[in-house]
Amino acid sequence: MSLRPEDRNQFVNEVGYEAFEHIVRRMEALGTLPLPELLPLVFAAVNVCLANAMRAPIERASDRQAAADALLAASQQQTRQLIDQIVNAPRG
Repeated sequence: MSLRPEDRNQFVNEVGYEAFEHIVRRMEALGTLPLPELLPLVFAAVNVCLANAMRAPIERASDRQAAADALLAASQQQTRQLIDQIVNAPRG
């Protein structure tokens, strides 16, 4: 089964935003923490989620290291594209 590009985008946006909302709720439950203490926790949680999402394809790959490297590179590229949109957006 293959998804249409519109369906892929909808899935990515909806699930990504749901995960973000969950993280925000968990951050709020921690109470007021200084940003330098909070950000590493948030990034670590995101990385645990990412590693768990990559686990099955890496475990099934004949070359696990190559699969891990390719998945990490794709993730880094997509993250860079998303961050660039923020960096290059007009200040409002």
